[in-house]
Amino acid sequence: MAAKMPLQRIGEIMKVVFEELKAAGGEARLKELLERAEPKLQLSEYAKEVYEKSGYIRWHPFVHFYSIDCAKAGYIRKADGKWHLTQQGEDALKQPPLVFMQSAQRKYRAWKSAQADIKAEAQDIVDEDDESEKVVRQTAYEQAFEASQVEIEE
Repeated sequence: MAAKMPLQRIGEIMKVVFEELKAAGGEARLKELLERAEPKLQLSEYAKEVYEKSGYIRWHPFVHFYSIDCAKAGYIRKADGKWHLTQQGEDALKQPPLVFMQSAQRKYRAWKSAQADIKAEAQDIVDEDDESEKVVRQTAYEQAFEASQVEIEE
């Protein structure tokens, strides 16, 4: 993310988007949420500008980026092109904006760490399987070699 925005402000934006999600019955497309949230955010003209290259409105990528933290924290589910507010997300809305985002980030980091552990464990299993396969191949080779030596000698 090229521009810097304080986490407090990101929390304010994300909470407004989540409140709009809640008001929509807990399920909505992001495009609808962004449209509904914008008038409530008191955005600067700069934040409302459109990027020339992508066509995105300047503040939208922040929502996309930080929604990953919120999804991995269990605040929302993304499915079928829609966001779905979870009970955890509804509970998180009770927190102040900064705490809301810090909590999401902390839970994201925990999720990511767990994924790294799972990947490492899976790699250990693959390494063990590779080693077992090498032993089996080596044994088969040695048996075939010995059998061929016996045939040659006869």
